[in-house]
Amino acid sequence: MAESPRYYIFDHDDVCSFAEGLDMNRHSQTLDLKAMMENGDKEFSFLFGGSSDARHVFGTLIRLANWKDKLTRQGNPDFSVHLTVVDIHPASIARNLIMFTLLDEISRNRPKKDSARVVELYATLFYLSTSIILPDYCHKIIVETSSSLASKLAQTAYNLPRWLHLDRETTSSVLGVLRYWAKPLPKTTAAFLAATKDHLHSCTEALESVHNYPKSDSDLEDYAQNMQGEADIYDRTKVLLPPKPFLPRHPAFRRLVDAYGNVPASTWKSLNREVEQTWKPNPTVFEPSTVADPETGNEERYPKVFEVPYHTIRSFALLSHRYSQSPGKADGRRPSPELKSIGNTVITSPTTISIASDSWKVQMASSTSSKSGCDMNTGMFESVSAYCWNYALLCRHMFPRFLGCRVLEELKTPFDDNVLEPLALPRPLETLATKQELHTWLSRLLLHTLSPATPQDNPCRVLMPNNITALFHVLIHLHNVGFPLHWLGDFVHLLLSDSLLTDVELYSGVLPIPMSKPKHDAPLPFRKAHLGAWRIGLEAIVSLIKDVLPFFAAVPQNYPSVDEVHPYLACVRFVDLRVVYPREVQVVSVYDRSIGLMFFRPSQGVRHETHIHDIPDILQGIYSGDDVQIVLNQEHVDLPNSNVIWKMSKSWLERMKKEQWKLVVYLTDVKIPEPVEAREWIDIKEAGVLDPPNNRSHPRRSIMDEVD
Repeated sequence: MAESPRYYIFDHDDVCSFAEGLDMNRHSQTLDLKAMMENGDKEFSFLFGGSSDARHVFGTLIRLANWKDKLTRQGNPDFSVHLTVVDIHPASIARNLIMFTLLDEISRNRPKKDSARVVELYATLFYLSTSIILPDYCHKIIVETSSSLASKLAQTAYNLPRWLHLDRETTSSVLGVLRYWAKPLPKTTAAFLAATKDHLHSCTEALESVHNYPKSDSDLEDYAQNMQGEADIYDRTKVLLPPKPFLPRHPAFRRLVDAYGNVPASTWKSLNREVEQTWKPNPTVFEPSTVADPETGNEERYPKVFEVPYHTIRSFALLSHRYSQSPGKADGRRPSPELKSIGNTVITSPTTISIASDSWKVQMASSTSSKSGCDMNTGMFESVSAYCWNYALLCRHMFPRFLGCRVLEELKTPFDDNVLEPLALPRPLETLATKQELHTWLSRLLLHTLSPATPQDNPCRVLMPNNITALFHVLIHLHNVGFPLHWLGDFVHLLLSDSLLTDVELYSGVLPIPMSKPKHDAPLPFRKAHLGAWRIGLEAIVSLIKDVLPFFAAVPQNYPSVDEVHPYLACVRFVDLRVVYPREVQVVSVYDRSIGLMFFRPSQGVRHETHIHDIPDILQGIYSGDDVQIVLNQEHVDLPNSNVIWKMSKSWLERMKKEQWKLVVYLTDVKIPEPVEAREWIDIKEAGVLDPPNNRSHPRRSIMDEVD
């Protein structure tokens, strides 16, 4: 697992306006901002979590500007908007700052009648968002803007536009990115295009072949066909046409436009030569940790572009066309390309946000349109119910009885906007699942968390990164839903005392988890789930939270106290599975959060891979887990920087040292580690280690590792 999150250069989902609600307000339950405006509401706030390239921010601004035009014509233009734009990667925040700064400069230059400068600024915004390379005049603007922003943010009271704010805690990390972009990078367009040519082509093919992708609206598809000329040029050159007023600056493009429909080969050749000589790599697609990582950068430190930039402009065009064609939705003309004074914009990146994909930590809100997300593997799910079953192990209609919410729109597909509507909590007991049903479901969650199924290759990979901590989050939520406290406490007691009996059958096939159950001649008998191999993790969690749980849980007397549980650090060696196991090249990523720690006592003739592959057998008692301990809830994992931190009791450490146990770090859904003997674990509490070291003495080689 990488300490730094992945930098998504270009987003992959279609542009939408949060001001419209879900699916262009086809949901009757969604927030109707337009109606609220007409009823006199004047202040609106939007939160964009995981904003990436800010496409939904600008989609929302386009719609709000359109409404402002209408209200102005009606003589009632006043309303204010507050946008909070959040992303965990500083490069995304830095790029968004540049875009908003360019918009501010456009608004200041328009009254000066400096049309050439305004067109340059618009062109820079356009290429920054849609292209990996851009004209030299756009490159110059990005470098100068990055330098100017870096200088302003380095001051005690930075001088940003009055409507723009950057959270102070974010400044230092964003500054580093801006300073990186402020210096011309030693990169060439020819080398960048050569490095990305095959990869961009494969990305396009992968997206076009996504399983179960829905057919487009016929009207929008007809409109998209009118963009085919641009698409043809992009396929050949990986750039989009420059602005019409600037065609004289691009002689080869001028000849292409004049001859389009019958372009000679010599024109295409001269165009490619002109692009390589006068265009430059987009600085904002470069980020130090991204280009240095072999998974996201090549040997020459050029980034691997996993998205197709051209799709961004296509998506914006379809959004604008939808507004211009939808009756009752596009009142008035299309918004003019200028910055509207519609309120304040806040860009922030809280350091506390977590990027671990925790399926059970679902935050509810009174408006169903206020929380959303998008998956690249959407096509793997044939229905919304199939999606719900894989991640929650509940059918869609079961959500009210277990989770106190309901899934809207039964006939929608996973490619649509899908929402959970919260119900009034706590729920009446008679509307909830029985105690036996609840314990069966919790047992199913537990077993599939401890032993996930096997993923497919990208882009079909389904991640299952939950851990036991997530299960306790579920238990706390179930208390809020209205389940009796002793029902929850009884389950926790069975868990801690290793006395859980269940008739749940563990699925060990290929993800996603199918909804259909295997056919048996008779119901499966209740049998013991052997949980002793997960004792370390349970001890660490329970010692910390037992006094704050909303229900009583009988904790075994031999469990350690919170003072006896210490954090431990191990330096690991990074072994690249993409070299050792070529078959796993597509499914292994240092950005995956499906990490497990396995401690084991070596046995002659038994390799550690055997222990990891035997996890399902350990759960079923087929294989004894006495010599194995598994920890899924780590404190810190940063394999590229060679360290991992976990918590366990001192008594376990003393036993493991005495018996010469080893530690292996593995992906819970790709069970192929490389062995490295554990020789020294550091007690952080006793040693006074405040921060994990960036141990770079080992060769940067892996995802499966162990302690050095």
